[in-house]
Amino acid sequence: MATFTCLPLTRLCGINRGSEIIVGEVGDFYDIQWKKTPLMFPKRLLKDIEVNFFKTSGWYLLGASMTNPPTDGLGYYIQNHQHVWESHSPRFASMLAAIMVHKNN
Repeated sequence: MATFTCLPLTRLCGINRGSEIIVGEVGDFYDIQWKKTPLMFPKRLLKDIEVNFFKTSGWYLLGASMTNPPTDGLGYYIQNHQHVWESHSPRFASMLAAIMVHKNN
């Protein structure tokens, strides 16, 4: 299984907080160890976000608030519009964004 480690976006911005994200690639899925939470999600989720959320170039809100994610943020999109993955928690926006940044570097 191929693995890689992503830094949370806060660390990429010079703020020393947030847990590393260890990502394994297993067939059509990513096997994630983030904090103490093991997760698996389909690789096509990232493509869904790329095609359906990132429609223009520029900056986008992360919007990872559990209680009130902004309607134009990635967390809101995950919560209300994506149908690829059974989890719809906006909290995963920060993890998914870090993986997308890592994959596109």
